[in-house]
Amino acid sequence: MKSLPAAFKYLVWPGLMLLTAGLVVGALNGWTEIAVGLLVVGAIAIVAAIAAGSYSGFWQQRSTLAGTNAVVSVLAVIVILGLVNFLGDRYSWRTDLTEGQLLSLSPASQEVVENLKQPTELLLFSQLPDPTEKQLLEDYRRYNSDFTYRYIDPVSEPQLAQQFKVQTGNEVFLQAGEKTVSVPRPAPQAPVTERTLTNKLAQLGQEQTAVAYFLQGHGEYDVTGAQPGYFEAATRLQEQNYTVAPLNLAETNAVPPDADVLIVSGARQALFDSEIAAIEKYLDAGGSAFLLIDPQAKTGLEKLLSPWGVVPEEAIVIDTSGGGQLVGLGPAAPLVTEYGNHPITESFGNGRSFYPVARPLKITEVSGVEETPLLFTPQNSQAQPIAEGEELTVDTNQEPQGPFVIGAAFTRPVKTAVAKEDSSVDQSEESRLVVIGNSSFATDGLFSQQLNGDVFLNSVNWLSKIDNPTLSIQPKEITNRRFEMTVQQQIFLTLLALVIFPLAGLIGAGLLWAKRR
Repeated sequence: MKSLPAAFKYLVWPGLMLLTAGLVVGALNGWTEIAVGLLVVGAIAIVAAIAAGSYSGFWQQRSTLAGTNAVVSVLAVIVILGLVNFLGDRYSWRTDLTEGQLLSLSPASQEVVENLKQPTELLLFSQLPDPTEKQLLEDYRRYNSDFTYRYIDPVSEPQLAQQFKVQTGNEVFLQAGEKTVSVPRPAPQAPVTERTLTNKLAQLGQEQTAVAYFLQGHGEYDVTGAQPGYFEAATRLQEQNYTVAPLNLAETNAVPPDADVLIVSGARQALFDSEIAAIEKYLDAGGSAFLLIDPQAKTGLEKLLSPWGVVPEEAIVIDTSGGGQLVGLGPAAPLVTEYGNHPITESFGNGRSFYPVARPLKITEVSGVEETPLLFTPQNSQAQPIAEGEELTVDTNQEPQGPFVIGAAFTRPVKTAVAKEDSSVDQSEESRLVVIGNSSFATDGLFSQQLNGDVFLNSVNWLSKIDNPTLSIQPKEITNRRFEMTVQQQIFLTLLALVIFPLAGLIGAGLLWAKRR
């Protein structure tokens, strides 16, 4: 019987192991019955070892003291690491050190997800979660715990898949309360993009749907996709909860009352006087119009623009700085990097947008009209007059005259006479107008280049007067660190590297050889 207490002194090591295992299990999986049981058994074993060791002077041995110190040190490290991981999991903090914030949500996405008014769940019907997609969704969840997501295998949960009418097996749905919207993927197997998801989140929170009408019947760009034109622009507007529809004023004789913005995208034939009068009446009543007017286009809109203090000049802007070469275009495509101080352009910084064959705008002050230039061409730009039917010729000897304004925004209060005539018109409202001397910058293919799409979408959002409109979110791109050179600079660098430097070396070597002789 005396040997039994003596044997208990060796229980200290199993006790410490059980105690450590209980702490680890509790920290990782919660304080379940297994974790508590391990802690209790380990504690009992240690108490028994201490009681047994007190009879034999076990704790006074040098080896026991050294071993105990080592065990205590290991336990202290484990506890510290466990606390650090616990706090890191509960109160995670991340910082994105990339220049373009490639690993972070855009400010627009952050604002949208933080302002969610109710629990919102993203349902992804997919058998294999995409790691990149999952990381993006985790970024959304970090900004608001009301945003959750889950992957659903349509094979193992056929009833839920049938409820959402899943057909392809890679469909995504966003659900908030009684509202459910589909979230399209760029391709069947591609991950959900930040731009699409943020637009859909904003769509769920918007009680009002904006309506954008594209004027047709005068050679404007097509928005249906039947032929190249503004199909990509129209699609992006629909992603932002806009209702997009064509409008033929020759048939309706008036802009529909539900129109939030009227877009004239590159008319090539003249509008009838009745159509111009209809647009004027719409603007006088507090409407908003987006006019994209190309050079040499005789549309008749000049009469409409005159009261606003803007005149599209009969000229074409030539960019002699070589900026157009950076986007694969010539000097007739001015590259814009300077923008006005306006909600449309406030987030652009020094970003690039380009406008193939643009006309300058002459802006004069008009009483009651507030004008803001939006787009400025480079300093090294010219405005070359061109008559109808003439070919464009670039005169490099002409002195630069830039910068020129090729885009501007205008506001003016609703006319009192119109407000009195129509009681539904709020006299405190304002009419809004955006004019750009080019329409091809937002066509299919060019829309997604640089900031072209942002200029178009932000203009429509500002014109629509919808509260907190969803801003355009372009895919993040790695900063281009390549040194861009003009053709003249490339020729000079080639001569410097292949001719001048080698020739200088040969001449120097020859002189040194001659001197030594």
